Amino acid sequence: MTASSSVLEAKLKEQVKQSYEGDESFDYIIKDLKVDNPKPMNAHSTPDSELLLFYLDPSMAVEHLCVPDGEKLRLNLLHDAHDAISAGYLGTSKTLFTIIRSYFWSGMHKDVKEYVHSCNSCQQNKSSGEGPAGFLQPLPIPRACWHTITMDFAGPLPVSGPQHHDMIIVVIDKLTK
Repeated sequence: MTASSSVLEAKLKEQVKQSYEGDESFDYIIKDLKVDNPKPMNAHSTPDSELLLFYLDPSMAVEHLCVPDGEKLRLNLLHDAHDAISAGYLGTSKTLFTIIRSYFWSGMHKDVKEYVHSCNSCQQNKSSGEGPAGFLQPLPIPRACWHTITMDFAGPLPVSGPQHHDMIIVVIDKLTK
C-alpha cells in the first residue's frame, strides 16, 4: 500500500464515519451494536467502534465495509470501480464484483446496474449485441400491370372541399410505378 492510497483510505473512512450519522439503513444496526445486542445481519463494528463491517458469508472471514448513503460517497466508489483509468469501464457484473470485494450497502446491485447503464462512454463505445445484418432480398418482379400494388395515405394536407378532406390515398402499381 502506497502513502497516497493510505491517505485516500483514511479520507474514505472519515467520510463513511460522518455519513453514518442520520443514515436510516444503518442507524438501527449501529444502535444495536452500541448496547451489545446480538449482532444483527452478520454485522460488527471495528475495534474503535466507528466503522460498521458486514460478513456476506459468515463462513468466510471476509469483511465488507458498510457504506452509508452519504453525499457522493457511493457515487465515488462506483466511479473508482468503473470509470477510473485502472478500472477500464468494465460491465455490470465485473464492476459489481470489484465493489463487493470490499464494500456493502443495501441495493448495491441495482445501483451498479444503473450506474453502468448510464455511462456515456460505455453506451457510445460498446459493441452491438445484435448479430450481423442479413443480405437484402429483392422483391419479385410482378407478372403484369396491377398484379401487385402498394397503398398509403399522404397527409394531413390543407383542408379542401365542402367535406373538409385533408388526406389523399396513394395507390402505385409495382410494375409500372
